[in-house]
Amino acid sequence: KETLAPYFKRPDDLESYISQKLNSEAQNQDLGFGLIKAAQAFDRPLSYKSDEALVTADGKIRVWYLEKKETINGRENITKIYYPVAEKIVSNLNTDHAYAQYVGLLGKIPPSDGVLGGDDKTDIYIAPANYSLLRNSDGSSSLGVNAPDNGTGGSSFIIIRSNLNDKDLKTTTVHELFHAFQRAFNCWLIKANWWWIEGTAVWSEDFIYPKDNSEQGYVENFIPKPELSLFKNGDNFEYGAYTFPFYLSKTYDRM
Repeated sequence: KETLAPYFKRPDDLESYISQKLNSEAQNQDLGFGLIKAAQAFDRPLSYKSDEALVTADGKIRVWYLEKKETINGRENITKIYYPVAEKIVSNLNTDHAYAQYVGLLGKIPPSDGVLGGDDKTDIYIAPANYSLLRNSDGSSSLGVNAPDNGTGGSSFIIIRSNLNDKDLKTTTVHELFHAFQRAFNCWLIKANWWWIEGTAVWSEDFIYPKDNSEQGYVENFIPKPELSLFKNGDNFEYGAYTFPFYLSKTYDRM
């Protein structure tokens, strides 16, 4: 239990595997700040902000960015890392009202995380581009991930890659947020369900951003392969299954 404990803690807990791994990786990458040099080693742990994380206007989502604290010539200096990305995410969510739209569509809210992250808001964390937990099994880098708390599949938190372009940042955020809503239905995260879990999450990108057409990139992974089982996973096949909920949404109304 002691060995496994760090894996079940949230990113804002400095004892969590995520935080420890992130600290290590952040120290070994170029964060693009000239004042961060090897000679100015991190004399304090790189940690998520605990007092100034950004919150969406509706008070439903908290977006965490990193901060680097260091003492230079006896004075404490604080560098906000990924803060502009956090601002963009909050601005996007305030504009697209994805949370309210999902509530209206599904009639549910994401399972509460209690006071994890300091309160019961849905938490989004921004991670370095080379963050190991965003790596796919084939070695490629994922744009984002929705992770369950304590391995229960109930409440969850979201990790978004720090170097996404504006379009990917918007669609990845609402995609992972939709996964948080899915957990309100106690869906089983097993391979046989991935086509529906990922298919509807990809469809939700079109639901929130119908003009961006981000979902269309998965068509070739699904439509030309009728010989494959619907339960196949890999090669983005399950993402291409968005075509079924897409068809339903264009054919029938929400009721």
